[in-house]
Amino acid sequence: EALAQSGLAAQRTVHIVSIDEDDGAAAWEIAQKGAALLKGHGIGTQVHNLVTVKPIADAIVDACTSYHAALLVMGAYATSRWKELLWGSITRKILERSTIPLFMQH
Repeated sequence: EALAQSGLAAQRTVHIVSIDEDDGAAAWEIAQKGAALLKGHGIGTQVHNLVTVKPIADAIVDACTSYHAALLVMGAYATSRWKELLWGSITRKILERSTIPLFMQH
């Protein structure tokens, strides 16, 4: 919603990438929901669901490279503090590794 309201996606095609470690159908469903939201604002989308054994942050950075992304839009800090302590934060890893501008919504 924030991306649509910002105007940053106007007259662009947005690649929606949903990544799951073991269920491509779940990733596809989540990506389709994002596409429907953006289409409701007149924004064109291409949906990609990825199933990978890579760490999620690495898969996100790789997807940005593959799709020649100029901006990465993502939710931030959605994981509980306990899980973050155990496995680390995907958000923090993206902040450290991204080579393109970030638009994050918490």
